[in-house]
Amino acid sequence: MKTLILCCLVLSVLIASVVSEEAECNNGDTKKVDCNSCRCTNGLWSCTKKVCLERKTRNAFSCKPGETFKRDCNSCTCTLDGKNAVYTVCQPGTTFKKDCNTCVCNKDGTNAACTLKACL
Repeated sequence: MKTLILCCLVLSVLIASVVSEEAECNNGDTKKVDCNSCRCTNGLWSCTKKVCLERKTRNAFSCKPGETFKRDCNSCTCTLDGKNAVYTVCQPGTTFKKDCNTCVCNKDGTNAACTLKACL
């Protein structure tokens, strides 16, 4: 689970860095890249580097509605129609510890809200 979150974090930072350096633009232009906001400054994109744990689906697939399973290194939950699976980062509705912080998983398991204590 921690490995999946770490991989997503590294990938998000790399994508945001590439986007901010590669495309020229007009000063003042804005755009969204995943969950990040970008603004054009001096002809180059400058983007926030938030970790985007967005919902991803697989098509041409069937499963038992509500079923959870592993696919490669990802945890997945079957949608209610049984036609897609959503990558999950936690079990929906559960509470768990991340270092010294307490996290609560959202209702579909695609994200978690955590306290922001400084862990020493």
